[in-house]
Amino acid sequence: MTHINRSLIRVALVLSALFMFADVASPCGCFNSATVLDDYEEADLVIVARFVSVTKTKTPRWPLNDIDTATMIVERVYKGDVKSGDNLIFAQGNVTLDCSWTFYEEEIGTQYLLYLYRPEKSTDHFIVSACNRSRSLEYANDDLLYLDNLDKVRGRTRVSGVLDQDGGADSDVVGRKIRILGKNKTYVAITDKNGVYELYDLPPDKYILEPELRFGWKVEKFGLTRRPTRSEWMHGMKPSNRVAFTLRPKRHFGVDIDLALSNHIGGTVRDAKGKPLQWVCVSFAPVETPEKDLDCNDLTDVEGSFRIDGAEAGTYMLVFNPRNKPTAEMPFPRFYYRDATEREKATAITVKHGESLNNLNVVVPR
Repeated sequence: MTHINRSLIRVALVLSALFMFADVASPCGCFNSATVLDDYEEADLVIVARFVSVTKTKTPRWPLNDIDTATMIVERVYKGDVKSGDNLIFAQGNVTLDCSWTFYEEEIGTQYLLYLYRPEKSTDHFIVSACNRSRSLEYANDDLLYLDNLDKVRGRTRVSGVLDQDGGADSDVVGRKIRILGKNKTYVAITDKNGVYELYDLPPDKYILEPELRFGWKVEKFGLTRRPTRSEWMHGMKPSNRVAFTLRPKRHFGVDIDLALSNHIGGTVRDAKGKPLQWVCVSFAPVETPEKDLDCNDLTDVEGSFRIDGAEAGTYMLVFNPRNKPTAEMPFPRFYYRDATEREKATAITVKHGESLNNLNVVVPR
């Protein structure tokens, strides 16, 4: 299959996905739902390369960037007719407008895992597609576990992914259990130091995957190597800590897992007459945060309600109109919880891990 035909097929899939799943597509509009096996089979070259230099132009193809080409040196070859030490020249792209990588000088020295197509003409430069698994080597551990053992694992089913979490003292991702529930048996994978898990040789079938969650954590998002089902799309605003998938014979399936703190801070803002205030900017910041660095964490809704998710354990201040600029929606200067116009008189809020604080009733000072 030629690169043009492959591209046309992927574009057709992208266009059909855009109408149903617009918010899960990449900035250029493509939907990357490929496993490492999918992209390995489709690519002409699969390599690790290091970004070494750029050339400049006075007539750039894309505005705001004067780089014409980028040069990478091949360091490892998994597929293709290149060898270690070869130099490959890449055309400058635009990730938003043509779904190819944009190169920057400050990235020189970075190593990448690349899934590449041969250019149509021998005189053309390579491009790096934003619609496949090409990425910095730092974030390619899932792929490398398979590629580095390709001769041993070729043709076997594989379920894999990366568990990641932000915030909290309990941020270590090693040794986490990922349960994969079949009809008659439950399988368990364990994450490594990079949060990567993998299981080989599961029988082709339908499964449910769920991570073992520690206290105070929830699944924020599953990244799947398939498009979400219509049901998942329609109910996407109702997060779940488990996800269903189907494993095909001799194929792979991937589930990346993003965890978030499961607590929240919520309340209402009213004026002195008890009227709910909408569009009030609410800042929730550690007590030591300088006032110049305060920003909106949430805006109150029509009922005057606000909710701030994922607060790490600590001591905070709650600030309203943190920029101290009265507007039609906020006809008052900056003030602090509870009803204090001076920072020194503010009431600090202490959050414990896994603890939510609700019904913080706030009245704008007269």
